[in-house]
Amino acid sequence: MSDDALRSVLLDLLLDDRSPYDVVYVESVARAYRRIRQLEPELIIVVTRIDDGESCRLLTMLSLDRDLRGIPVVTWPIGDDPGQSDEAAAGESSTGSSGYVRV
Repeated sequence: MSDDALRSVLLDLLLDDRSPYDVVYVESVARAYRRIRQLEPELIIVVTRIDDGESCRLLTMLSLDRDLRGIPVVTWPIGDDPGQSDEAAAGESSTGSSGYVRV
């Protein structure tokens, strides 16, 4: 976890709808690895709860995959507030989200 304010601002800009970068949302962490293998993105953002086993497995698979381990991975830990999940699904804010892998 990081409280680096600049990191938060940069991620917000990247994930903004007006960003020139393509953002692919993978709603199921369980399906994320296959999708990431297909796309081989330039950056992976894993939005997760700290105790989420599926996300931990995904991060392990990414670190073990020789073809993908060079891709930067940003983890975005969140709390258990259900309202945060709703905001993430709507794409309203990168600071409150749940269970999504943004590639």
